[in-house]
Amino acid sequence: DASTCDVKTIYECYLHGVKLGGNRPQFSYRQSSDQPFKSYTYNQVFEIIKEIGSGIVHTGLEPSNKTFIGIYGSSSMNYAFCLYSTWPYSMIPIGIYDSLGRDGVKFIIRHADVELVFADDLQRVKNLLEWKDDTLALKTVVSILEPTDELIKLAEEKNLNLISFEKLRENGRNNPVPVVPPKPTDIAMVMYTSGSTGEPKGNDNNCVITHDNFIYAMYGMASALDIFDSKEIPRVLNYMPLAHLFG
Repeated sequence: DASTCDVKTIYECYLHGVKLGGNRPQFSYRQSSDQPFKSYTYNQVFEIIKEIGSGIVHTGLEPSNKTFIGIYGSSSMNYAFCLYSTWPYSMIPIGIYDSLGRDGVKFIIRHADVELVFADDLQRVKNLLEWKDDTLALKTVVSILEPTDELIKLAEEKNLNLISFEKLRENGRNNPVPVVPPKPTDIAMVMYTSGSTGEPKGNDNNCVITHDNFIYAMYGMASALDIFDSKEIPRVLNYMPLAHLFG
């Protein structure tokens, strides 16, 4: 019965994984099929996501369930780090599909009052800076790649805070913030789906997933697959985009 489970939030589930996994690999990836896999352990990932989360707070945002963080890009290790960094601080991640056009991206940022967005390439960083007039809530753009002088100048003209991913991590490492764990009923993620026509869908009555929603779904899946009784440590191969709920 999932209601008797000690784990009630994604963050608690992650802590349980760190306790069990420790120095075992949590994430493994490779850039191409002819390269070997590289891995990050549970302990390494935990430190990284606390750095990122603390770095977000250092930009001036509140570690609360009213803070929405956008992630604009393709699936990658850094995408996963940014996603996981929100939950220890009760923040809400919003995946922005890399396939969305200009209007879709602007709509999501405007609709959810997203104040900080991670962007994984310089063209997407430029897009966010140029669209500032249509996304008034946006205050900070975090560039996964080192921003160019041109982008730094554009950010100044648009009165936006542009910071590199490494600098954000450094700020978080030097200014650690105690975690602010979410409640089971807190929102864990808002999913905007493209639908078939019109603007992306996602509001208070649609595509809003709470932490206990996640936990019940995970518990049901694990029970159906008999993972709880397995002596082996299961491995999951993800092929869905991380902006998607199943990713």
